[in-house]
Amino acid sequence: MLEFSHLPEVVPIEPVAPRTALPCGFEPRELSGVAEFGEWVAEYVFRQQMTLFGEQFEQSARETAEKTDTSKGRVRNLLKDLPQKFTNADLIGLRRKNGQSTRIDVVLSRWLKAGYIKKDGEKMWVKVVNS
Repeated sequence: MLEFSHLPEVVPIEPVAPRTALPCGFEPRELSGVAEFGEWVAEYVFRQQMTLFGEQFEQSARETAEKTDTSKGRVRNLLKDLPQKFTNADLIGLRRKNGQSTRIDVVLSRWLKAGYIKKDGEKMWVKVVNS
């Protein structure tokens, strides 16, 4: 009979967890490097585009801002262009000259509600403060 008393005791081995590869085939630690590289590439491309096209982009943005009539500043400028006493026809003519819609009911109600103008008879308006 064989004796194995001289061999060390065998300790059971714990099972090793399988590698957790992601569906894309990368290990989680590799994925962060890929993400950092992608971020670097995007930043580089953006900087190069701004170098090449930045001035054109800024010029286009300035032109668009000049043409845009929806900002509060533009509405206030429209009021400044009107005389102290003005009629609906004056406002319609000014809006038409600026390439805007000739519908004035919303503009007048906003100015009235904000306290910029007050009614002075039929289709006649007066600026409350010299805007």
